[in-house]
Amino acid sequence: MINRLQDVLHDMPAKTRNVIMEDFTQLASSKKDTKSIIKFFRDINAQYGEHRAHLGRLKEPLMEGLATISPELAKDFNMTNKLFQKYYNISGKLKPNIATRILDASTVPKIMYGTFTGNYPLIVEAVGEVAARKFASEMLTNPRLQDISRKMVSALNKGQFAVADRIKDEYIRLLKDDYPEITAEMQKESFKEFIDN
Repeated sequence: MINRLQDVLHDMPAKTRNVIMEDFTQLASSKKDTKSIIKFFRDINAQYGEHRAHLGRLKEPLMEGLATISPELAKDFNMTNKLFQKYYNISGKLKPNIATRILDASTVPKIMYGTFTGNYPLIVEAVGEVAARKFASEMLTNPRLQDISRKMVSALNKGQFAVADRIKDEYIRLLKDDYPEITAEMQKESFKEFIDN
């Protein structure tokens, strides 16, 4: 992995290589465990911006290294990143005070938050890895779910909690046959009850 990363770095313009070199040096001198690989992956993301085209090439050897150490962790990490990329424009529009209240709440609002913002770790925490993987694949490929997520964020930002509950009910109707473990949890609480408490 380190050799492949060095080859990629060697082919980069010096300006791009310099923005990530200190982080790469830390990885190269580390134990090269899952923690250090994930940290370097996040260091790359922190520098993406104008260097995206070149820095993105470092991710493939990192994912292969992670998969060698822990195939299951690599799958989950990959799913987390894909969902983040797909749902960033949606979740990034949710007002911070609403997101904080949801994340500080009980399990049910967190599940709802995870499902409409693409927060994979929250979905895993709520329903387990098998159900979460299946559902995450649906979230990545079903434009209807992404449209519902946009509507949900808009309703929550406007304080329209009754509307958010109707959107949640639409979400449940759409998913209940294929994802009963997720929708059963979502039916236990409404946004209106949550916000009123």
